[in-house]
Amino acid sequence: MALWNSLRSLFGGARAPVPSQSAPVAARSAGVAPPAVDEAAWPSQGPCQAPEALPADPLPALAARFGASLLGGGDPLPQPVSTAERDALARLHALAERGLDTRTVPRLPAVLPRLMALVRRDEVSPRELCELLARDPVLVGEVVRLANSPRYRTQRRIEDLGGALMLLGQLGLSQLVMRAAVRPIFMVTQGRLGKAAAGRLWELSERCGQACGSRRAGCPDAFSAYLAGTAVPIGLIVALRVLDQGAPVVAPGSHVFHAGLWRQALRLSAQAVRQWDFPVEVTVALGNLAAPSMGATEAAGDPLTQALRQALAMALTVALSQAEGVERETLPISVDTVRVVEPDCLTSRTVAA
Repeated sequence: MALWNSLRSLFGGARAPVPSQSAPVAARSAGVAPPAVDEAAWPSQGPCQAPEALPADPLPALAARFGASLLGGGDPLPQPVSTAERDALARLHALAERGLDTRTVPRLPAVLPRLMALVRRDEVSPRELCELLARDPVLVGEVVRLANSPRYRTQRRIEDLGGALMLLGQLGLSQLVMRAAVRPIFMVTQGRLGKAAAGRLWELSERCGQACGSRRAGCPDAFSAYLAGTAVPIGLIVALRVLDQGAPVVAPGSHVFHAGLWRQALRLSAQAVRQWDFPVEVTVALGNLAAPSMGATEAAGDPLTQALRQALAMALTVALSQAEGVERETLPISVDTVRVVEPDCLTSRTVAA
């Protein structure tokens, strides 16, 4: 019961139950700074193509190094699992097996389920989209604020949703709405590890969402890809809170520990988006990523899982290249390679008035 109460506290208190999807799935700090590297708005849609392959599977090593950096730095060690690590993994596994209680997951704005349904339609009128979003004035205010941020570099101030829609397009506006809705989750700053990691997890969410959506640009699941990438770090918020409640895990930790940490965190991410009624393919892709070796086998049969693995690898590469004490030359993927493979994720665009 103490663990559940702590998780409720993590997400800002008890919430009313959120209906969950019945469809099957593959697997069951204040002042957070924006990313240091501006990402472009959602790219214009083109032909749906399979994403270009990255070098041989760098994801497990990147994920382990990022997890170790959240604990305090250094590279994971090839050593036996410590008692504290074993206890932490056992508690995370037990939580993932029970599943996140609906009261522990924050409710997202009520307009989001309808927004996700609209984006999946072949044709949506600008008026229909703006009328839907206008039902949540607080969300609209945040969207307009973000549209006027330096990221988009518009020469004229955006005053309303219509102006934001003209600037960003339908998918770009939908992406921005999701960004405004999800960001408060990363603002929670409880516990030593949670406070230290909040900003970096939000940056990872943004980068991974942008990269994954870009890799599926032009495909019917382009917005689902953005959602999947954005949701990857959600379970890490919960996992770090669980770590803060037990005996300290000495940094940087063992390889086995970090592999287990990511696996359970991804299971929790999948459970959270299922309760948010995200598209089924998002839950499936996150569940696939939680499989051994971070879903390498599952990705071969699911393009969205493949895009998600590649996007996460790229986002982690950028995050680690900016982390203190990490030598860029030691990363399994160079930042320059990431820029070549996925320029839309890492560069800005100037939007004319």
